[in-house]
Amino acid sequence: MIEPLTATAIAVGTVITQKTLEKTEDKVSDLLSEKISQFITNLTKIAPKTATALELAPEHPLDYGQAVLEVETVAKNDEELAKSINELAKAVEAEPNLKLQEILKEIKDTLASQQPTIQNIGKLAEKIAVVAQGGTTNINTINL
Repeated sequence: MIEPLTATAIAVGTVITQKTLEKTEDKVSDLLSEKISQFITNLTKIAPKTATALELAPEHPLDYGQAVLEVETVAKNDEELAKSINELAKAVEAEPNLKLQEILKEIKDTLASQQPTIQNIGKLAEKIAVVAQGGTTNINTINL
C-alpha cells in the first residue's frame, strides 16, 4: 500500500498533469481518467474549494503544497475520499504514459529522501508542475 502522503501527492499531481496533457496529444487511459473523475467528485463533496482549485490548475495559480496537505487532511476523515486517492495512485502506477511515470518517480524519490513538511511538499509540487508542463528541473535537496 502506498503511504498516504505519497498517494495524496500523486493524486494532486495527476489531476494537474491531466489538465496539462489535455492541451497536447498525450492522453491518459480511460481507467485513469475515470479514477481522476472519482477523486475530484469525492473531493468536491468535502472540500469544494480545493477541488475547484485543482481543476483550474495549471491555468490559475495554486499553492500545490497546501493543496496536498488539505486533501490529505480531509481524506483522513473520509473513507471514500481516501479510497479514491489510493485507487488513483494505483492507476497512475499502472499507466503507460511516460510523462506520468516520470512524475510518479519524482514524487516517490523526493518523498523517500526527505521528511515531508509543508515546504518540501511545496517544492515537490513545483517540481511536478514543471515536469507536467514539459520542462525539466533538478531539486536534489531542499534546505529548510
